[in-house]
Amino acid sequence: MEAAQKRLRDIASTVDVEKDGAGRNRKQLFRMEVALWLFAFVVFLFSPVIQMTDSKYSMLTAESLLYNHTFDLSSYKIRHFKPDLPFNTIRGHNAYQLQMTNGHKVLYFFSLGTSVLSVPAVAAANLFGISAATPDGRYNLFGAIIIQRTLASFLMAVLAWVFFRTASLLLSPAWSMLVAVGGAFGTQVWSTASRGMWSHTWEILLGGIVAYMLLSGEKNGAPLRPILLATLLSWMFFVRPTGAVPIFFVTLYVLLFHTRSFVAYALTGAFWLAVFIWIWVSTFGTPLPVYYAPTRNTISVFWIGLLCNLVSPSRGLFVYVPVVAFVLYLTARYWRAIPHRRLAVTSLLTIAVLTFTFATHRVWWNGQCYGPRFFADALPWFYLLAVLGCAAIPEDRRTLGSNPMLGVGAVLLVLSIGMNARGALSWDTAEWNGTRPLQLQERVFDWSQPQFLAGWVRAH
Repeated sequence: MEAAQKRLRDIASTVDVEKDGAGRNRKQLFRMEVALWLFAFVVFLFSPVIQMTDSKYSMLTAESLLYNHTFDLSSYKIRHFKPDLPFNTIRGHNAYQLQMTNGHKVLYFFSLGTSVLSVPAVAAANLFGISAATPDGRYNLFGAIIIQRTLASFLMAVLAWVFFRTASLLLSPAWSMLVAVGGAFGTQVWSTASRGMWSHTWEILLGGIVAYMLLSGEKNGAPLRPILLATLLSWMFFVRPTGAVPIFFVTLYVLLFHTRSFVAYALTGAFWLAVFIWIWVSTFGTPLPVYYAPTRNTISVFWIGLLCNLVSPSRGLFVYVPVVAFVLYLTARYWRAIPHRRLAVTSLLTIAVLTFTFATHRVWWNGQCYGPRFFADALPWFYLLAVLGCAAIPEDRRTLGSNPMLGVGAVLLVLSIGMNARGALSWDTAEWNGTRPLQLQERVFDWSQPQFLAGWVRAH
């Protein structure tokens, strides 16, 4: 009898080891994570639409850094490059992403951070004979497309996994999977960030990891890992200027609630800023590149920019990601019950300032893209709000029978997935940007031919 009881205790202890702190089976969670990553990677990789505009020469820059140890692309033969045109001047087929500086350097003027972080992926692609340059030094568009498409799909599949891990900190496996699938397929992750190596791609992956770290620290009551946190945030800025917004509010959060970690956090951030300034000065001859210049924003376009980014038929956040409205509803409806409310405040402030930034950008219509591309930068913070909002719903209100509003949320989620599927699956939506006679600034407000209906509604 005693032997039998001992055996039962041994079995029970084994079962306990296989469960996480919330009593959930670790193997089950691991299988769900792997399945989500594989599914997301396959869907992203085989979605046909490719968006390679601003990012066109980013992989060539990574290759130059790998083999020539310089950002200078003057040793490559680049078709359509017109050195007399300033950066970001779109005229004909010129390579608007590049500019000649100091009379001889040919530089990629968008995010250098994307190129630097992508060096390992470019090196791996080169091992398989895939390169952004031909053996005679010509730009290889086909090779660059393969690298960008594969890397963007891989990174956004990793983000889907991060989303699941973040949600599982507070939610059941089923709810975690639902929220993670919504974050991966019902947002710009599918329709924008996985379509090519936009500067958004690395930024929102890093931001997703930051959001996970913050929530994990809050839930487990563990001290922050300030050096890692500051490093991730710093590289968000090196990848894209809007990374400065979450840096400000997360820094405020660390200062107020993790004071003991602040010195290490601040010193790490200062170190990376010094590194970035050194790179910019040695490359561009200025401590702040044109891509980061404050003059790229102006308050004069605020109202038209705000309307465009929130509700226009071809760039509106609430049109292309309507589930965001439900996330905001959950936040307001269950505000008193929201766990870790200071993270919700941090997210809301970050989203608010990012919204102002997008609205005042001189290119308020988001450029040649699909839907509300700019709002991809806010995605990690909307997702964190979604997790906190879902966690605040009382247990007895988490079924359609007890809470009809969940049905509304489900409908909005399905609509969001459908809207973003169009951007990833239909080439008509990509061609919409340049096939109509009106200027793009006017086109984004035209409800008679919205971008998501391109190919279904005949152009005038």
